[in-house]
Amino acid sequence: MDTSPELLTEVFAAKAARHLVLSKAPFDEKIAMLIRLQEMAAVIAGCRGQILRPWRTTANLLKPTASHPE
Repeated sequence: MDTSPELLTEVFAAKAARHLVLSKAPFDEKIAMLIRLQEMAAVIAGCRGQILRPWRTTANLLKPTASHPE
């Protein structure tokens, strides 16, 4: 793995730029991202026999999920 200082500087700059974009996202988009992460985590936990329930909001109540397909 290349860990040259130039590459690391580029990676950290890209990370900072991504963080800035995410920090300026509207609150409802941030919640939607969080729910999507919860849905992905629920699928992984389900493979381990665990049950996780992502938050339900009015925006995602009608959307099918991995645990509740159409």
